[in-house]
Parts: sequence; structure tokens; C-alpha cells
Amino acid sequence: KGQGQGGVDASDSDGEDEGDSVGFGALHPQYTDVLSDWGETEKFVMDGDSLLSFVLKEQGVDWSSGGQFLHLAFGVERFLHSLIARGALFSVAFFDLHAKLWAASHPSMLFARSLIISHLEKCVPHNVKVAKFESPFSEDWTDFLSEFQPALACIADSPPGASEGGEGAELLLRFAKCCAKGGINLLLMRDLEVSESVLRGFYVKTRASSISSGPWLSSP
Repeated sequence: KGQGQGGVDASDSDGEDEGDSVGFGALHPQYTDVLSDWGETEKFVMDGDSLLSFVLKEQGVDWSSGGQFLHLAFGVERFLHSLIARGALFSVAFFDLHAKLWAASHPSMLFARSLIISHLEKCVPHNVKVAKFESPFSEDWTDFLSEFQPALACIADSPPGASEGGEGAELLLRFAKCCAKGGINLLLMRDLEVSESVLRGFYVKTRASSISSGPWLSSP
């Protein structure tokens, strides 16, 4: 089971050095029941913008005209509390850098995003930490990983409106590589299934390999 080992050097502004050996071309996602296979004592961290992306896509929130804040907030709360009810141990991390995910396709989400962060900081149980960081390459994020030691990072593989190879997809790719460098495995929020007894999704065991010119995640 992969444990967070402190992330990357905070001085690495783009998360990738020349000769970086971490790549994802050879990794294969496996559909698994996380709580059953990993146990309820394993901690994980969820990217906050991936959470918003998941709720917009999977929880039936219509943001085509913007302004559906109450529906969005309800969807986020319902999903998080479904995890809490199953005994999941997790934190939610929002990165200032990831606000760029919404700027082009959903600009009204930038305001909603700030309201959601403030709302979650006040309403989630004390054992669920909602934290804010400048980027996945900042020193405070590295310190957080060293203290929290997550086994998994939950991440969307494409946010709403982000085309393959676009800036949004690249931001998520760099975050995923940052997690891999810290020894943190990935749970993709694509097709994530949450029911009374399971939390099932595509799990990727990260490992060091040569950087591939192919897709950063191979097809399941």
C-alpha cells in the first residue's frame, strides 16, 4: 500500500525536472472496491476541483447557465457525507493553481468555487480537513503530505470542458505526477461508484518508469 512520502521539492515550479523518471504510460487502472480492498483505516486526499468536476458530471448538477449554487453545494455535501458514513478517512485539498480549470469553460464556477470552499470549511466534521494550497509543488503541500500520509489521491482525469492535451488536462497530469513522486497511488473519479456498502473506482498503482510519449494513463 503506497504511503505519501512528502511529495516533490517545493522549488520545482512545474513539478518535472530534466531526467524525471516518473511516467504513467505503462500503468493500468483497475476497477476496485477501495474500502473493501484497502480497508477503512487508509487515509486519502481528494483534489477539491476534481470533487466539483465529479459532482457536476455525475450528480446531475446543471451548470449550463451557472448560478445553481445550492444544487452544487448539496451535491458536494451529499457525496462527502456518504464517504464519512462509510468510515472513510480523508482530506479535501484545493489548489489556487487549479482554479484555472474553470476559467475558460465555466467562469461562473470561480465564484461558486470560493463559496464552496468557505462552506465546507464550516460544515464538514472536525475529522475531515479542508485545506488550501498555492499549488501541488508548494512547500505547505509537501508538509501536509508528510503529516497526513495519504495512501491515495482522488483525482478527475478530465474536468468539464477540458479537451485532451489542453491546459486543464495538463494541470491534472502534473498533479498526478506530483502524487506519484510522493509514493501516493491514484483513484480516478471517472465512473466512481458510491453505494451503501462500496466505494468503487479506477485505481492506479503508481511506480517509477521512463516518461512515455503515449497517454499518461492507459485504457482500462
